[in-house]
Amino acid sequence: MKMISSGQVGRAAVKTKRKYEMKKLMVTTLAAVTAVAVNAQEFGSATAEAEKALPPPTGEGAGVEQVQQAMEAEVAPAQTAEEAINAFFAEQREKLGWIKGYDEENDRIIVSAKIGFQIKNPKVSRDFVNIRREKLSQLVLNAKATIIESIMFEMSAERILEVPGNPISKQLAKKQEETTAQLREAEASLAKLDKNLADALAARDGITASELVAVISSWFTKAEKENLAAKLDADKKERYANAKADFEEAQKQYAELVEKAKAAQGEIVEKMSSEQSRLAEMPIYGCTILQQAESVTEKNGRY
Repeated sequence: MKMISSGQVGRAAVKTKRKYEMKKLMVTTLAAVTAVAVNAQEFGSATAEAEKALPPPTGEGAGVEQVQQAMEAEVAPAQTAEEAINAFFAEQREKLGWIKGYDEENDRIIVSAKIGFQIKNPKVSRDFVNIRREKLSQLVLNAKATIIESIMFEMSAERILEVPGNPISKQLAKKQEETTAQLREAEASLAKLDKNLADALAARDGITASELVAVISSWFTKAEKENLAAKLDADKKERYANAKADFEEAQKQYAELVEKAKAAQGEIVEKMSSEQSRLAEMPIYGCTILQQAESVTEKNGRY
């Protein structure tokens, strides 16, 4: 069997045993968030600069549409399941720019997995259906293990911290909770100063720590460049100073969290020596089977 998931069973010859192969390709699309545009007023340029740091809206661009298109595509006839999946992936790479493993630009992971087993003639074997069901379940687990491996080996520690159920957060739960609270405090301080940016952030569902750091950092970078503090009245100057101090402390806490996460990532990777150990590290949510191919092949009189 081979995964990228629509099933196709190839030809079967009458011999004592057959090798049945399945392959699937799976994708997991990671967290996406919604950006909201706001008309800036007093802090216009700083607000606009901060909004540039917001990710694109959920469902836009390559992610969701590409998955839907791929699931509707047909698997081209091929001699083996592996050849069928490889041909399918090559086509999607040409059309949509797919890459295997973690695609940082599109924030998704695409993997393939395969499994095979010896079987008597599938047309008459009483064991075929049960064996196929068992192997199909194992194939999905294999693919999920590969996704976890891609997360831990290819993602940055900052991004891993934002993946639900990740093993790093289990180790750094207290530090992550303290850092998040500090960032929210910095966000609240800035909200007292720039209502437009506050409204934009409030409209966001699920903004991550790294995104919040990027947004607030962009705001202060632009404000400092244009010396906005000098143009404010006394009350707003005090709010500005408080917001900046809160953010600098939050930024420091976040940098410390990231360093600890990098160290934890290295330790976890060293222990991930088997498929079982990878599956044990974290649960996987949001996986989609894109294509599945199945085939029966003969080699030296065996199937």
